[in-house]
Amino acid sequence: MKHNLLSITTITKKLARFSFFLSFGLFISYFFSLSLKAQGIVEGPIMLTGEHETACIIGGISSNGRYIFGFNSENSFRYDLTTKKSYYPAKQHRIVSVFDNGDMLIFVGEGSGGVITGADQKFTAFTSPDPDYPFVGPLFASADGKHICGNVAKEKGGFTLKPFVGIRQEDGSYKLSILEVLPQDVLGAEPQFTNAMFCSQDGKKIFGLQKDWTGFLDRFMVWEMGADNQYHIQGLDDATFFGTQIPLPNDFEFTFLPSSGRRMLPSFNGNYICAGSKPYIKDEERLGKESPYIYNLSEKKSLIFDKITDAIAINAWSDNELLCSEFAPTGGWDSFIGYKNGTRKPLYEWIKEKTGVDVSSFFNISEINTPVMGFPFLSADGKVMVTFRVDPNDSQKGNIAYMVFKDNITGINTPEWAGEKGGYRYDNANRTIKVDFDAQISLFDVSGCLLAHTSLNADTEWQLPYSLAEGIYIMQIALDGRKEVLKVAL
Repeated sequence: MKHNLLSITTITKKLARFSFFLSFGLFISYFFSLSLKAQGIVEGPIMLTGEHETACIIGGISSNGRYIFGFNSENSFRYDLTTKKSYYPAKQHRIVSVFDNGDMLIFVGEGSGGVITGADQKFTAFTSPDPDYPFVGPLFASADGKHICGNVAKEKGGFTLKPFVGIRQEDGSYKLSILEVLPQDVLGAEPQFTNAMFCSQDGKKIFGLQKDWTGFLDRFMVWEMGADNQYHIQGLDDATFFGTQIPLPNDFEFTFLPSSGRRMLPSFNGNYICAGSKPYIKDEERLGKESPYIYNLSEKKSLIFDKITDAIAINAWSDNELLCSEFAPTGGWDSFIGYKNGTRKPLYEWIKEKTGVDVSSFFNISEINTPVMGFPFLSADGKVMVTFRVDPNDSQKGNIAYMVFKDNITGINTPEWAGEKGGYRYDNANRTIKVDFDAQISLFDVSGCLLAHTSLNADTEWQLPYSLAEGIYIMQIALDGRKEVLKVAL
């Protein structure tokens, strides 16, 4: 658990070298101009100015885009974009995830983590399933809060830990289970540790890292629920990173080394894993420059944007366009849109292109006369963006800003969900849907990309293509004067 927190601390220290200045007059004039041309931004950019908010680093944003949260070593906050109010838990209670209903997953500095319910603001601690590992450190929760994951530790702040998954029961409590780990790392020795970092929204896949005995190789791991309703572990994308065989450390023959110890993030739509990778140049016995790396979960393939260097991927919505982060000239993080052909586009320019609104003045650093947006997060629908950087005038303070977009900023609009009213029957085992009325059926992946479309007459059926990989899909059904959306798990 300390491993993950240290990576955040390191990023914060590097970000502290940012320089930022915005005069009050510019602030007012900007919002006046924004109100006149809010083509694609309905709110913001707005800076959070509360005492706790400016003292914390950003933790993320809830899936539905309503809650922003952050933390430092002592305090934490949850900001509600609807009520414009913040909630501050007790000291040492760090908010690491917020459910769509406002409940909070809590990492406790000197004890076991748990959940704070938004309705009564009551904290309920988790109980470890292993008494020899009593400290529970949750790290991630699904949007509905039904599934959580993290690690249990033998001692607080140590590296002797085990990964766990938690499932919410009918009474609201959580049943925690220890996940299996592999006894050997890719070098054939006992790994230092294996941790769980985040899970799929349906809880059927848990993702994490295995740290090898040298401390040099981070290995992506996935636990997947099988037909026996048990989680089974394996390396994720080993072929890309390590090839088919790993010899001794003095004769590495792997292709790429992930920089996952610093960043391993799920994309906002849950369809990609984002990180960075470095090629190993065997003849020169050294690592090359880092490039953005993404893993497409639905197609089970990896992509390395090797024409872009000195950057990592932090979000993705297609195989050709993704959000990258790099060190800015000031020494902190900056972000840009990266393309497979190696083209880069500053994030503020991309936002202007998508929305018609120029936000560069808001994020401009006067000393270098350059906009720096910091490290951004996106809500699951792509309509809320939160950015973070450290205030250059006070390294103990942060600049957290948010924008609410009119549409999905990525340009991918997933169909809106609707309640099931009948008129069709879907058989998942046979991948068939039968309709009682004339119907139009469209099948999308989780990023909103149209995969298939068909027209059906009443009392006929359609079979989904068997070429579809295992994963989550969205089926839009237009029939009887209405539209319904069905979530399909293959």
